[in-house]
Amino acid sequence: MGGVGSDVQYDHPDLVKQYRGNNGDGTFTNDYNFYDTMGICATSSTPCDDNGHGTHTMGTMVGATPMPCAPNAKWMAAKACGGTKGECPDEDLLAAGQWILAPTDHNGQNPRPDLAPNIGNNSWGGDGTLYTDIV
Repeated sequence: MGGVGSDVQYDHPDLVKQYRGNNGDGTFTNDYNFYDTMGICATSSTPCDDNGHGTHTMGTMVGATPMPCAPNAKWMAAKACGGTKGECPDEDLLAAGQWILAPTDHNGQNPRPDLAPNIGNNSWGGDGTLYTDIV
């Protein structure tokens, strides 16, 4: 499951086990699993959610409780919305959409389309034509 939006609190108790970057031993590999188009997170390679919306939507999709839409699914995310007003600039949404289709390492190198999620979700406002026009 891939999410584009305000990103996800990767260590949230209801989501940490499902995070594709969770190595299962208390460590995380964020390459190919997280991308911050906006440079808002504390480090460009550590997922964050500065307004909670992305964590909420991912929880609805794959969270541990109460009843997610896709139980046992793994998730990855691209942060394209943020700031005090939750802005989602078109250029960041486009970069996030491209990354979801071919995730890269934390340097934006070595794209791996084979690691693209089977399903992608975006939960941000707008007129809905940005990706349609590009495709």
